[in-house]
Amino acid sequence: MIRPVEYVASIADLIVTGKIISVENGTYQFKIAETIKGKSVGLITVQQFSEWECDVRYAKAAKGQQLFLFLKKINGKYEIVNGSTGELPVIDGKVTLMYESPDHIFKHSYPYQVNIEEFKAGIKGFIRVFSMSEYDKEANRFYFLQRARENELQKFIASSSFSKWMYEKVQRNYTIIKS
Repeated sequence: MIRPVEYVASIADLIVTGKIISVENGTYQFKIAETIKGKSVGLITVQQFSEWECDVRYAKAAKGQQLFLFLKKINGKYEIVNGSTGELPVIDGKVTLMYESPDHIFKHSYPYQVNIEEFKAGIKGFIRVFSMSEYDKEANRFYFLQRARENELQKFIASSSFSKWMYEKVQRNYTIIKS
C-alpha cells in the first residue's frame, strides 16, 4: 500500500536531502546535504526498496541523483519508508510527489511538484506541529496529535501553500487530537 507523505514523515527516523555518490548490490551511498529530522552523519548507506507493479522507482538509482529521503533504521541499516513515497526525486529544484494531488477535488492531477525549499520548510513545520498516533484497530485508522499551540498551528498553515495543503489533507483524512 502506498502511504501519503504525512504518514511517511511521521514514522521516519531520519529525513534528509542529498545525492547518491555510488550504487552497488541493492544499496547506495548517500551524501547528506541537510537533515530535516533525526541525527545523521555526512554519508550513509541506504537499502533500495523492492519495486513491485504498483510502486516503482522514478528512475534507476544512479550516481548524482538528488533525493529527499524518509528513512527508518532497521537492524542497523537505513531503509526507505514505504517505497517510492519515501524516496523523492529532486529535479530542477522541485520535489515530486508521484501519488499526491495538489487539489483534493481533482484527484487525477498528480504528480504534485513542490519547490524544494517550500517542501523542506513544510515537512519541518509538519513534524513540529503534529505526531501520528498508534494505529487504532477498533476504529481502523490513525490519528494525529496536534502538539503545537493554536497560534503555532496557524503560523504553519499560513507559511506556504504546501503547508496549508498538508494541514487540509490531515484535517480531511484523519482525526486530529489536541494535546
